[in-house]
Amino acid sequence: MDFGSSNKFTRFTEAGKINLDKATMINILVSINDELMSEGLHATMMVYGGCAMMLHGYDTRRTRDIDAAATGIPMADFSSVLDRVVKNSNPPFTRSLFDTTIGPLIALHSKKNELDELEQLSNLRVMIASPKQMLALKLFSARNPEDSQDLGDAIMLCKHLGLSSRESFKEVLLEYIKEDSVNRQNNNPDRLNCVNNFMDMLFEEVNE
Repeated sequence: MDFGSSNKFTRFTEAGKINLDKATMINILVSINDELMSEGLHATMMVYGGCAMMLHGYDTRRTRDIDAAATGIPMADFSSVLDRVVKNSNPPFTRSLFDTTIGPLIALHSKKNELDELEQLSNLRVMIASPKQMLALKLFSARNPEDSQDLGDAIMLCKHLGLSSRESFKEVLLEYIKEDSVNRQNNNPDRLNCVNNFMDMLFEEVNE
């Protein structure tokens, strides 16, 4: 499946507290392809977050949403496709059409968008953020491990990429994220040095 750049992100959220597994998410993507095919439409999607982690092979990862952008199709048409997918889903899903959590992050802070092609379906091309870009986004977000799965994801990504030093973490971070954005994140009075602190925690976990 393929992902193209866009600042319009769509989030599927499963009703209740059951997390989505890889098989369920693949079924959702296939359903999107089927709806596109029924309308004679084609689209490209970019996937980030927990969905991208699972599609890269981290099968034990779970997520409550799919952060993705669509290109090659009018947003109104793609929105209608998603409406039908949600309506016909079993178990039921709820949807927020525009998830701005990751859109501004990519558009405003990233130096580049590096995507790996997952699969080309008949009417849907699916792309997933590369492992290095995913690590850079995890480092930049620097969310509290108690509130997110980012630290666990970053540990798996570092092991996959063979990275274990603070210097290598920073190199990946600055390869994908603008330095000014990193500095602003670190200097945020509510999250002072959050990126540096996250890298310190990651270093300890990777090297224990």
